[in-house]
Amino acid sequence: MKKAILFLFAFFIIGGGIETASAQSAAQESVSVGVNKTKKVLGAATVRVLLVVEDSRCPEGTTCVQAGNAKVRIAVKKGDDTTQIVELDTNGKNTATVAGYELKLDSLTPTPTSAAPIRKKDYVANLTVKDLGSVASN
Repeated sequence: MKKAILFLFAFFIIGGGIETASAQSAAQESVSVGVNKTKKVLGAATVRVLLVVEDSRCPEGTTCVQAGNAKVRIAVKKGDDTTQIVELDTNGKNTATVAGYELKLDSLTPTPTSAAPIRKKDYVANLTVKDLGSVASN
């Protein structure tokens, strides 16, 4: 009888942990968005990459004194709210809170090469979007 009660207790504890992990992962989403493209995230918001403001990252296959930086301008809109704009860097301020979400620029692809410049339409921002309202309610 004690083993059965212990088993049930362990089952509910583990089950509760899985449910909590699912709820936390549902409040966060990774998304890749091209320039002038819009993606819906977390069911209630849209993220649009307006442009790459600058890209001074060190090209692959070269040696640079500094790593450089790329800056991306992003528009975020939640439901019918006003669109809010934020700029994120690959080397520096890569996280911002906007429209109730935490936006993090994980990377910008492609990486520059010395062979040819990157066309603006070829850039893709890889972002993690976290719903701050959902996280607070957990």
